[in-house]
Amino acid sequence: MSRHPVVGTCRDTATGQIRGTSTISIYLAGGTVPASVYTTSTGGTAVNSVTSDSYGKFIFYIDESDYDLTQLFKIVSSKTGYDTITYDNLPFFSFQCVDTDVSLSSDSDKKIPTQKAVKTYIDTVVAAITLAAGALPSAIAENDFISADGSFNWVKRSLGDTQTILGLDSYILKTVLTANTILGATVDSTPDNLTISDILDFIGSTAEGDTIYRGASTWDRLAKGSANQKKFMNAAGTAPEWASGLKIGTFTRSMTAAGGDVSITGVGFKPSVVILLSCLALTSMSIGFDDATNHHCILNYASGNNQYYTTKSIMLRYSIGNYQSSLLKSLDSDGFTITWAKTGSPTGTGIIHYLALR
Repeated sequence: MSRHPVVGTCRDTATGQIRGTSTISIYLAGGTVPASVYTTSTGGTAVNSVTSDSYGKFIFYIDESDYDLTQLFKIVSSKTGYDTITYDNLPFFSFQCVDTDVSLSSDSDKKIPTQKAVKTYIDTVVAAITLAAGALPSAIAENDFISADGSFNWVKRSLGDTQTILGLDSYILKTVLTANTILGATVDSTPDNLTISDILDFIGSTAEGDTIYRGASTWDRLAKGSANQKKFMNAAGTAPEWASGLKIGTFTRSMTAAGGDVSITGVGFKPSVVILLSCLALTSMSIGFDDATNHHCILNYASGNNQYYTTKSIMLRYSIGNYQSSLLKSLDSDGFTITWAKTGSPTGTGIIHYLALR
């Protein structure tokens, strides 16, 4: 590392008279921290002060390895019988820190390259970028780039040239891909030819009999149902589901009950049609079909006068003019609602068996 000399003469600030044999103390700027200086340009031990000669002359050296180039210093000149003289915030690094090396080989934080050195260095680097012939071509469109041709000359390329440069035509599109496959990966960083079946397996763990359907935002999988189950649309109308789709049940009707609505629940789904087998012991039976819009019923009456109705699905006749009849008012999420009508004064209890179909 280089040492930078600092040379001066001690003089009285009032008279200008030379002050020989004065003590010159060196500190870091703005305080009383002693600075390390040397009395020789090389070697020796660092000191914090020097003494001027009989003519007031003094010299000391600052090693650039000890301080940054921006470090400032303070000098204090003292001598018995004289006022102390102080100079603060003094830059002591000389122009020896200026570097003219055009290769910037020292790679130093203690050197400042000249403008010419920097320009020469940059010119050399730019010149090295060119290949066998010619300088770098200019881009003329967005996404243009530069690559070497077969003769090692720089050539401007467009984004469309990447297909040829990377061999997409001959390699990926023709060599790698086989018929009826898609380029993809089932293992990280391992592209492969995947069939449609391979791609669909990405949806999740699949098994024989599973169904793939489109969900709200992605493809989804419906696991296979049980044997003899049927596929239905769910109640929200958004996805398929498996179910048996039928329910057999029974209920009774007191013949003396007043007319009105009765809800039949526990079906487990919303039916689309209900078949009703109705019987009033020893007097009548009926077979009805109802979807809450179309109401059909066949009556078998023990005393004759069998009839067919298109406005009823249940007919329990006790006697002429005395009966209970009904139709389906609505098909509900867990069953159905029946609207009963009482005519005359029937007695007994009707039994109704139903088959609800989804």
